Amino acid sequence: MGKATYSVAIPVHAQAIHDAALTMGLLFPAGSGGAETRSKLEIWTDPAGFSARIDALAAATPTLVAAAKTRDAGAIGAALKDFRQELRRLPQAISRAEKVDRAGCQGSCRGVLALNFRNINLFFS
Repeated sequence: MGKATYSVAIPVHAQAIHDAALTMGLLFPAGSGGAETRSKLEIWTDPAGFSARIDALAAATPTLVAAAKTRDAGAIGAALKDFRQELRRLPQAISRAEKVDRAGCQGSCRGVLALNFRNINLFFS
């Protein structure tokens, strides 16, 4: 990781990641899905397993939010690393698609999480 200049936007993006992670499971309610979806059927056939992946992602976000408020590049970088690991596991649980983008998020997961992750990550790459 290179040196980074702190931005007041980092805590805002970290909070957005936290909020999105807490509500991600709501994007896949029981009874949704079907033949037209790009999402894996395991989301609905193994809801406990899917929920565990979402919970693991959400569990990594409070540390990121706290680190973002410290202005400590080392703490933010470590929290990003932990979050990135959980984020990369998510496409395996969500998407049937093979291609995963740079942030580790594909298909249904793309959006708020990926955008805010990239915005923070720009300061640490």
